[in-house]
Amino acid sequence: AAEDDRAKAVIAQGGWGDSHRFLGDLHSSPEEAKKFADMIADGRAKLAAGEEAPRAHRFDIVPIPEPLRANIDERSTFDFSVKTAIETLDFCPQDHVAKVAPRPLMIIHAASDIVVRPSGSMDLFAHAGENAELYIMAGVDHFMFGENDPRVINLVKDWIDKYFPAD
Repeated sequence: AAEDDRAKAVIAQGGWGDSHRFLGDLHSSPEEAKKFADMIADGRAKLAAGEEAPRAHRFDIVPIPEPLRANIDERSTFDFSVKTAIETLDFCPQDHVAKVAPRPLMIIHAASDIVVRPSGSMDLFAHAGENAELYIMAGVDHFMFGENDPRVINLVKDWIDKYFPAD
């Protein structure tokens, strides 16, 4: 939406501002950090040599804790090119989010999100322009849009109605 004005509003759920911090938080132990850094370095080297990037399981890029994995549809893609991880690492949403303005931006995040820390959405909000709103929700997890929580549903519905009234 930052580059395409056809989007009239944006709802960002469970997002982040700085990709290096986001992915660093996910791969926080020395072993995980080394494995991730090696995967990225190998992918960059292969791409620079004109070769195809290696493949990686989605949880090697964005680890999802075991208790939350049931929220991922089994039809989802689990095998990614390491190029996807490289591009995610190289793209920092906080560098682009201000371009969404003056269009409305809703940033919503679970207070106890164990996949993406709420500080990621706070960073995004800090870099956003006018018409940005930040909501940190207690009692939901990273997959809040799949929980059918009436607070989340009503918050999003009311926000949409505010900017796009039916009449």
